[in-house]
Amino acid sequence: MNVLTYFSRDIPDADRQHLQSLYALMAGQVGCTPFASKVDLDRSKYALIHLVGCWDARTIWLQKQAEERNIPVLLSLWGTLTPWYIRRLNPACRLLLGKRVRRMVCRSTAVHVCGELEQSLFRARRWNDACERIDNPLLSNAVDERAVAAQWERLYHKVLDTRPASMLSEADERLIGDLLLAGVDPEWFSDLELQPQLESQFDQTPWRYVLMYAQQEQVLEGLYAGLKQLSLPAPHVDWAAFESFRTGDEPLNHLSTEPPTHVSGMLNNKVRRLAACSDETVRKLCYMVFHLYQEEKDHQLPLVHLVDLYCKLRLEPFDEALFVSQLRGAGLLPFFRRIEYVLQHFLRLTEGFMPVPALADKRAQQLRRKIIKI
Repeated sequence: MNVLTYFSRDIPDADRQHLQSLYALMAGQVGCTPFASKVDLDRSKYALIHLVGCWDARTIWLQKQAEERNIPVLLSLWGTLTPWYIRRLNPACRLLLGKRVRRMVCRSTAVHVCGELEQSLFRARRWNDACERIDNPLLSNAVDERAVAAQWERLYHKVLDTRPASMLSEADERLIGDLLLAGVDPEWFSDLELQPQLESQFDQTPWRYVLMYAQQEQVLEGLYAGLKQLSLPAPHVDWAAFESFRTGDEPLNHLSTEPPTHVSGMLNNKVRRLAACSDETVRKLCYMVFHLYQEEKDHQLPLVHLVDLYCKLRLEPFDEALFVSQLRGAGLLPFFRRIEYVLQHFLRLTEGFMPVPALADKRAQQLRRKIIKI
């Protein structure tokens, strides 16, 4: 496992040297490389990014760049969010970086704290539930460095198990999409003659991460349905061996066809326009698109919802002209056309089943990464 590291400018030299000594103890299992330039932000080179400290513009920038590239981020606070540390900061720094620091902490895959007091103070903020404590040997003689190095190695693996998508390739994405297609639309899968290609990749697939990814995205049942449809053996995975910040036992939550219950004032206009549609099938389909739109804004869009929309578009008849008219009136048509782009690439939706041509712009590519997460 290769880890890209970056220390904020305010981290003392003694702490830097301490972490570097721990990296040496992990040699052979974990390789840690200091960040040098933007070229280093390559998912094929590094499994995750470890940021140490908060109040540094480059730290914030790195977290955002990692998020855009679907690279997991472990953020070590190292005491930089304690009240007494923040009081020592330059007021201009607090003003300029305060909101951005909070966003970075909230959006990091996991957060590391150094002691019981820092852990309790951080949990009181409720910024990120994925929090792990590893004590600093420099602050306590009772902590053995080799034991701490083992804790760090375990934490790195836990971060990866929390974000299994980061360990998957474009080829794995293609296989997952095709298996889901075989499960929900076997006739179209058969017409495309994809089985030989899928079987050739079967043995090289990292099933440990594929199945955990499918479980997190709530498409595990669809993946198994695809394997069964193709008479392929279901890979065995020891689920007990996974250690993740996510429980993985969230109830299956299909994309709703009902009107949203809680929307802001600006979105209320869109909902009212959709509610005025007299065609029930079109209205429900419009609600599905609206829920996707809302989830994308909230960064909470599971892959199962994309599959639900595919099934509705591909397998059920509806008035396409009325549907497009409703989306245009609600201002949702550009978003839907970008969703079509994602469906086209991931589930092979063809133009014949698209009510309107897909929109393949930069935002559509960003949307694809946000939904597929690979």
